[in-house]
Amino acid sequence: MKQENRMELNIDIKKLEDEELREKIINMNKGQLAIIRNMSYYYLINHISEILKVFKRENILGDNINERGIIQDSLNIIIDSFNKYHLILSEEEILAEKEKLNNTRKELYKLVNALHGYSIELSYMKEILYYKTMKYVSRGRVKNFRLSRNDINYLLNRIVMALDGERNNYTRYNIMISKILQLLPFRMSKLKYYEVLKNSILRNFSTYAPNIVESKIEDYKMLFNSTFLGDYGILFDEYFTELQMLKRSNMDNMEFKKENMKKIVDKLSTKINQTQLFITNMGIIVNKMLVLYLTKGKVEELKDYDIYSKFKNFIKDQKEDLLKILIEASNNKLEKNEKDLSNGTEEFQKLVQESTRRGISFEDKLRAEIKYTGEILNYYNDMIFVKDQVLFPEDHEIIDTKYLEQLIDSLIQYINRSISSMTNLERKIRMRRLLSHIDLPFNNIGEFLNYIEYSLDERVVSMEEIMLTFYSLNEMLDEFSERH
Repeated sequence: MKQENRMELNIDIKKLEDEELREKIINMNKGQLAIIRNMSYYYLINHISEILKVFKRENILGDNINERGIIQDSLNIIIDSFNKYHLILSEEEILAEKEKLNNTRKELYKLVNALHGYSIELSYMKEILYYKTMKYVSRGRVKNFRLSRNDINYLLNRIVMALDGERNNYTRYNIMISKILQLLPFRMSKLKYYEVLKNSILRNFSTYAPNIVESKIEDYKMLFNSTFLGDYGILFDEYFTELQMLKRSNMDNMEFKKENMKKIVDKLSTKINQTQLFITNMGIIVNKMLVLYLTKGKVEELKDYDIYSKFKNFIKDQKEDLLKILIEASNNKLEKNEKDLSNGTEEFQKLVQESTRRGISFEDKLRAEIKYTGEILNYYNDMIFVKDQVLFPEDHEIIDTKYLEQLIDSLIQYINRSISSMTNLERKIRMRRLLSHIDLPFNNIGEFLNYIEYSLDERVVSMEEIMLTFYSLNEMLDEFSERH
């Protein structure tokens, strides 16, 4: 928006009576909702067509027959619901469609969550395989490797300087600590580990809503060991069987043809990731469908008969040339609506700011409308397909400390049960990864540096591990320096 237009807008807003300002905010809220609905509509035209083509022509799900049936049913519901959206529907019919879509969303999330569990377990296999391979390769080189006090001080100083450079950026600062922890050999007693977890999670989540903390604790449990949670081993039995066969492989014998095993692991990982991406995209499509039904009857109907007619023809005939036309047309209209939304957002914010400056109190109707808009935006903005629990956090409620402690204790008990059947190496790798995913798990930088130093002590860590860690950390810091 040009400077003179901004000035005119400010002048016009100041001239408005309080009631006019209220009315303008309500109307603009509806206008923004209509644009969000339009963007969802054209997104659906594009992505329903694309995902249908992929499902029909590519063997995304392999031999997972039951899951293929769930996906087919979900696709049928999506297409049927999209077609119904163009009809005149009663409130009861709209509610029924929303419920159907929500149930479909839950079914798809179950599938995605199971795949996420398989991905986690496979990633641990990759990490163990990499560790054993690198340790085997480094045996011949470690004879001439020595780490002096000056070398350690040099590394610690590099880490301090890198962290100091990110002190004003919480996200990058935290990512750097996480990467360092992931590269260090794990050296911490079980009791100390549980103490660090408990103190860190208490500090990090003491101001969060209960359902957000519950969800995060479940995520931590899954990250540590997915095999006891959700539908692991129940859904996608083909992937589960392949994964179990790999887990039974003997990785201690370096004659097991590590390169061949790596290819097998990578191939399974690719299959799981492709399936997970496909179903995640379906979940995002359901999110956009919910936006359509949440706005139906609330804003003026969208009438684009031409593009909808082409869409129906594609669903019927699956012609590639028609798909290209649909994608191009929907992308153009999506881009136009994105610009409209961007232009309108600035004016809307100025109206709200002016109402706040005047101390105007809005009636319950507007508060309800803005809350409803927030619910719609939660679906629209969810581009990674999160669970409902995270999508709709509880308003203004902070978790009780005792309940937070109970949740943390349940996590610690879960870890304790899990490690009882693990090898020493697997236990360390899993404990290290969870620690690296906790935000700022040490009380201060001094404690963190002490942990790094202890993890490079040849009295408690093998020289092969120290050598690998030292080179890996310096390489990471080199890459960081190049980017900055």
